[in-house]
Amino acid sequence: MSKKRAGYVYLNDVPTRIVTWGKWVDEAFAEDKELILCIPGNPGVTAFYEVFMQTVYDKVKIPVWIIGHSGHEKPNPEDFSIPDPTKHTYKFNLQSQINNKVLFIEKYIPKEVRIHMLGHSVGSYTILHLLEHASIKQRIIKNYFLFPTIEHLSDSVNGRIMTRLVKPIVPLIIFLTWIFTTLPGLLQRILVYIFCKVASVETFQVDAIVKFVDPYVIANVLSLAYDQLRIIKERPSDKLEKHLDGIKVYYGKIDNWVPTLVPISIKNDIPQLDVEIGERGIWHSFVLYQSKEMGEIVADWLSTH
Repeated sequence: MSKKRAGYVYLNDVPTRIVTWGKWVDEAFAEDKELILCIPGNPGVTAFYEVFMQTVYDKVKIPVWIIGHSGHEKPNPEDFSIPDPTKHTYKFNLQSQINNKVLFIEKYIPKEVRIHMLGHSVGSYTILHLLEHASIKQRIIKNYFLFPTIEHLSDSVNGRIMTRLVKPIVPLIIFLTWIFTTLPGLLQRILVYIFCKVASVETFQVDAIVKFVDPYVIANVLSLAYDQLRIIKERPSDKLEKHLDGIKVYYGKIDNWVPTLVPISIKNDIPQLDVEIGERGIWHSFVLYQSKEMGEIVADWLSTH
């Protein structure tokens, strides 16, 4: 069996991409009774996380799975029925993405398997809501929040940019995305490769970015982003305090998706919570820049449990 496998499962009638290392979703857990499950940020594109997750798997040697956000990766329409997001917006919003993670855990992860949860960005917000399900919480060993966006998202630097500058031109962005998809495949790759070089993005992400630049995907990603900006306001202190024994939080020293004072204030307000403010210069979008470095950090944490 190949260590890595990828495919789609239907969640709430939407094909959702899953990538696994060590064990596919329909294979029995014979001796392995532990699993690492990653909930991505937004974009919830599993392809962006593959080097990060491979690094974790190589070091800890227990099954590692990542579940993407529904509608953020587009399968072959000949193989899967894809609902129209303009007619079924409720299937792609923040609450539906959370509900889909609940459905996935209940359907595909055996009840006797213990889970290490990794949540990146809004994935951390998702995990806080998963913990409200007693049947899920009792199976979780530890929750690791990486650059969590769990409060005052619209007050962050990028939150203000999304609200004031990006939102008015969303139709233009979708149109330009469509134009990109009409270009020959080789030209698409060349343009993305140049972008990666200029922006210092790791070039192994070229294929993932080419697939990401699709009107269907971009529309769903932006729709979820504005749902997050609308919903994620006050800090969910009640949930953090309720579950603090099982949570480790990792903030970047500078993070344009997190208001500047949030990491310090959360340390002061909830001193019992395990909060680390990174000194290694890891970026919020680490999957584009520092996949292996972040994977090694996370693997070291996991090794202690």
